[in-house]
Amino acid sequence: MSNGSRPNVLFSTPHCVSVLFNKIIHKSTCRTPFRGVHKLKENHVRKSRKILFRLARCQRTEETQELQHRTRRAHLRARTEIGGTPKREGADGTLVAILRKRFLGPDTKSKGGTYCIAKRLIGLAGDLHPAQLSAAHIADLEDQWRGDNLASSTKSHYAKATRVILRWLTDYHGAPRLAQVVGKYAKAKPRNVTISNQEKEALIRAAKPHLRLLLLLCSDLAIRSGTAARLAPEHYNPATCELTFRTKCQENMTLPVTEEIIELLNQCEPTDPAPFVRQLWYRDRHHGPKPAPRGKNMDALWKQFRDLKESVGITRSIRPHDLRRTAAVKIYRLTGDLRAAQALLGHVDLASTLHYLDHHLTPVKRSDLELIKKQERKSA
Repeated sequence: MSNGSRPNVLFSTPHCVSVLFNKIIHKSTCRTPFRGVHKLKENHVRKSRKILFRLARCQRTEETQELQHRTRRAHLRARTEIGGTPKREGADGTLVAILRKRFLGPDTKSKGGTYCIAKRLIGLAGDLHPAQLSAAHIADLEDQWRGDNLASSTKSHYAKATRVILRWLTDYHGAPRLAQVVGKYAKAKPRNVTISNQEKEALIRAAKPHLRLLLLLCSDLAIRSGTAARLAPEHYNPATCELTFRTKCQENMTLPVTEEIIELLNQCEPTDPAPFVRQLWYRDRHHGPKPAPRGKNMDALWKQFRDLKESVGITRSIRPHDLRRTAAVKIYRLTGDLRAAQALLGHVDLASTLHYLDHHLTPVKRSDLELIKKQERKSA
């Protein structure tokens, strides 16, 4: 051991390991008047400890290893029986062919809840025809995401996607009516944080040009912060002063821009394919390195927003997305029209808009109810 030789195979027995350990401890406790020799003994103990750790790993019995191997295999078997990996091919008329063509095809816009549920349903009952589905299959499908330790909002989203798929299979492929079998889960509560005019003005006034443009796109046009950071000259028409882009749900949207935004967009190079925020950021840092790629770029923008928020004295928790919610609330209060707020936010479903305005809907007045009754009496 001391001369650097490799450990013998005989050291693999527990008795030899204990003897070797006692010898090392005895040598390490010997006093020596020379510091250099003491340091060498410390190195000797450190190297010997590594060897002991290596030998200790070899003390696992074959029975323990075999038990772990069996347990791991049983876990994988259970996962396969539940339906982990979806089938890629199947006969015509089976759930594999039907669901893959409708929800997992190349023309699928987004990989949302229906995409995930379609994959799970294929793995569970892909060889069956839609008419062969039963409530037991839906119960097994629910047990999958119940055991995944998901948030209640995600479970509610999955349940809604399951109902959509089951209703579609019932209407077009003769599946039994099983949508009512799916359980109901609590939805996520809407975030009711809005930004006041004073806070908004303080943020925009203190922000640098690239961050000011991001905040104006979120507050004036109610664009999502991630989409606003990706807008480039290809999305802007200087003749009409309009921005045309695709939303998160892959829907085309065109919005006119305000005077403050036009002033910042004119400072950018129209022939540069880089996003506007990136161009202004690079111009502001012309002596420094070029901004990072998109992933790190977004993280840096959120950090700059937090630093900006603290610099202007805002202590409560606000996000760039709260500017989008604030714009939706303002246009609803101004017009009283939910469709106007829906058009500004670019939502396909009106329920998504109501989720933004859920905490700002005015309560029903008794005078309004009495007015409805009077009109009914007059018409009668």
